[in-house]
Amino acid sequence: MGDHENLSIMLQAAVPLWINQWKKKPWSEVCKQLDEKSKTLPQLLGAKGDILIHGGGEKGEAANLFNQTAEAISLMSFLPGGIEIFGGYWESTHPETEITDK
Repeated sequence: MGDHENLSIMLQAAVPLWINQWKKKPWSEVCKQLDEKSKTLPQLLGAKGDILIHGGGEKGEAANLFNQTAEAISLMSFLPGGIEIFGGYWESTHPETEITDK
């Protein structure tokens, strides 16, 4: 199994945990964090994506990058159409944005 496959499997476990955490937060906070992470994740992956996928770097750096990536993916899952990345697809709705029939 390649490094990319391992990353995909780990994200399949971690991203839903982050999604559940964000569903407990106010929608306004989710939007604020989504705006921030959507600006910083591409730069982070561009600069250190090799460490995320292959490991290395300073002690704990790969784990920190993984956690930041999983959190960002969970936030982007709330966007219309979700997000497809690293072999996975996530799409979520926030309780404050769900339409209910009354």
